[in-house]
Amino acid sequence: MGWPAASAMRLARPRLARRIDHHRSAIGAIGRSRGRGMRDSGQPMALSIALAPSDQTPDLIALAEELGIHRAWVYDSPAIFADIWMTLGLAAARTSRIGLGSLIIASLRHPMVTAAAVAQLESLAPGRVALAAGAGFSARFALGDPKPMKWADVEEYVVALRHLLRGEQATWQGRVLRMLHDEGYVAARPLEVPILVAGKGPKGMAVAAAAGDGICRDADSLDDETLTHPWVTLHGYALALRDGESLLDPRVFETMAWLPALYHHASYERDLPYEGLPNGVEWRRRLEAVPEHLRHLAVHDRHMQSLNALDEGLVTPEIVAEKIPHLAIVGTVDEVAQGLQHFADRGADEMMMYVPLAHAERTLRDLAEAAAGVTGPRALHRARR
Repeated sequence: MGWPAASAMRLARPRLARRIDHHRSAIGAIGRSRGRGMRDSGQPMALSIALAPSDQTPDLIALAEELGIHRAWVYDSPAIFADIWMTLGLAAARTSRIGLGSLIIASLRHPMVTAAAVAQLESLAPGRVALAAGAGFSARFALGDPKPMKWADVEEYVVALRHLLRGEQATWQGRVLRMLHDEGYVAARPLEVPILVAGKGPKGMAVAAAAGDGICRDADSLDDETLTHPWVTLHGYALALRDGESLLDPRVFETMAWLPALYHHASYERDLPYEGLPNGVEWRRRLEAVPEHLRHLAVHDRHMQSLNALDEGLVTPEIVAEKIPHLAIVGTVDEVAQGLQHFADRGADEMMMYVPLAHAERTLRDLAEAAAGVTGPRALHRARR
């Protein structure tokens, strides 16, 4: 999908560490929000998760429901992960309460294709469906197309999709569309499915304000402008340590090694300097040995899952231990709770925490325990426009 790689690109720049109160909790980039404003919605912050769709994802979503997770979001990256809609359809059949969200890349599907998928999922999970639409980066790069969708086109897409879900006529690229589905095929319109916008930069923020039911951003992007949106979902990472575990333990490496590897991936995708990255010169040498027309495949192999052939041996346990405190909320369960509390205090409506497939059940249970005293039950967001 693109948000995590963009976050790593920003975080590759040196930044000052920040502490919450007197604790050592290394919330790093997630905790270093730029704005100082507070926002009180009058409701508790919700804890959600983000998953890369896989064969195991429907069962993980069922477990998340048991643990009281607010919503399960899935990434849209067809070159790397399983299909979002088939995954969510299976999850809908195995659950009854948890929200189901798709982090769609608008350029990958015609708005009518998305509208039909949303309407069918809504028939399987009434009132539980949500979308977040973005311009895309990694998902497109993995297909060999490094250009994200123009924000003006994202806005047109969101507006068209909203009209379709209402049962109205919509215009997309000069053509008039309407959902013609008869009764019994998909959920009846109008549908109140919320559409968030994954807004980045001034243009993305403007589209979120103009067309979205809220905004979805990396947690380290939280600022006062973000908090003006009617719903704020923040995307981040966390890892709880238990029973004398250290950041050098195998579970930490297996769960989180992909995250420091995003430094290298982002340096390639964004054409950034790599000399200052850990083993960056050697990583770049390996990449340059790959034929240029195949490099996007080499970079995105095992993206956000584990280390690929370019990363192996260069992203070491020592590097993971050094870097992840600057990329994630890391510490004891209590310290992870404190990191989440920071964003609850700032006024975030929803924290969406990525759960990698490795040790996913353990990570889910740790997140739920950490959030128990911070987050609370909250009605699922619905469309406001």
